[in-house]
Amino acid sequence: MIIRFVARKLKRKLLPIVLLICLVPLQLLGGCSTTANVHSWQAQKSRINPHIYVSEADQILFPPQEQTDAIRRTFDKSVKECMSRKGYETQEVSGLLGIEDENSIENVYSFLPEDKAMKYGLAAPGFRESKKTSDLNQTVAKPEGYDKTLFGTESGEYIANSCYGKAISAVFPNLDRTEEIRQVVRNISLEASRLVDAKRIEAEKGWGECMKGKGFGQFKTISGLGSPKGDTNIEEGWPDKLTLPEIKVAQASSKCMIETGYLETVSKAQAIAAHKLIQRKPGLLTEWQKLQKQQYEASKHVS
Repeated sequence: MIIRFVARKLKRKLLPIVLLICLVPLQLLGGCSTTANVHSWQAQKSRINPHIYVSEADQILFPPQEQTDAIRRTFDKSVKECMSRKGYETQEVSGLLGIEDENSIENVYSFLPEDKAMKYGLAAPGFRESKKTSDLNQTVAKPEGYDKTLFGTESGEYIANSCYGKAISAVFPNLDRTEEIRQVVRNISLEASRLVDAKRIEAEKGWGECMKGKGFGQFKTISGLGSPKGDTNIEEGWPDKLTLPEIKVAQASSKCMIETGYLETVSKAQAIAAHKLIQRKPGLLTEWQKLQKQQYEASKHVS
């Protein structure tokens, strides 16, 4: 869930921010909107998965892992030192930020490589682990005053003068505008997905035939993967605990996405559509890079 921050120093909801923290090279983003770029731009393949094409929007929504990891470490360090000065020990809290990186691009297309399918099934990597951690945290007793010291309140919000709030301000300068741009890009990505619906549906037909050939004829659409009964009963979800049948379906689906060209066809079409939409907003990418450079520099100077 995304928070819309305001400039006023009021209480702010303590919910995942889903921030994008990276210094994206200008040549990858395509720079400003120009006639030359319209004709010369080409969709790039993800370095995470050679079967997935990415657009400028994807590069903003799913930045390089090493950069997001650095931001997480800096944020946790800031919070930990602040809490320590107040007499409290704290663990990593950067998970509350909801930061995504380039590894999440596969989740957009419900794809998992075979090795990850063995570990996660059809769930996004880390989903089950995050749920277990969340359930565990709810049962762990915290020292008196811990939440109020960390967040400045015990009501599920945080204030700017708290340890959490100070870390936010230090690591994420110009957060309001950064979030505004990210929301614009997210909307562009959603619109691009809508624009290629026809191509996606056509590509799904080949994927469905492939799944049928592997013994999973109940799956005719990608959305059907959410249920063990596929499109025949999409209301019935998979068990919370990972099972062998789920693993087998996940592996078959991934193979079919590659064998039929589904992954490349749909991701390339979506990347091209997103690029065309971004071209209608001249200056957006260069402003984004400027903000990220400021953010990157700020993170290096957090004590």
